[in-house]
Amino acid sequence: MQGNTSLSELNNLVNLPAIYASTGFPEGKEITLAEFCADPRNVGLTCQYGGMIFHYEGNAVYSGHFLFIPGSPGLGIKRAAAFMLQEMFTKYGARVIKGYPPRENRAVRVIGIALGYRKIKDANFIDELNRPCETYEVKEQWVQS
Repeated sequence: MQGNTSLSELNNLVNLPAIYASTGFPEGKEITLAEFCADPRNVGLTCQYGGMIFHYEGNAVYSGHFLFIPGSPGLGIKRAAAFMLQEMFTKYGARVIKGYPPRENRAVRVIGIALGYRKIKDANFIDELNRPCETYEVKEQWVQS
């Protein structure tokens, strides 16, 4: 894994009760990102408001996952997330970053749209936790906007 953080920092972040609640995992099950961190193509970035992880899907495409602490200032989260997206496009070679938010997670969709993610029409699916999800993406041209 690349980025500015370690496995233990990411595990601590994703297991914070306020973040864990939005993962969809059952209560009491600790999440570990060891498999994610074992892949050197994946990226983990953190800041004072939480962070983001970027899972390499192939062909310079990543899926981005927000791990921001609820109650953090919206403008602070937006600026931090924009910086992390810029890092992905300029430092880590991403060409496309996708997001797959569950429809029930309005906060993730709002942040993504505020950052410039665009919904991909008819790219809805049910995830492994049986949640209806949508697909959004932001492309490297975003850096120039």
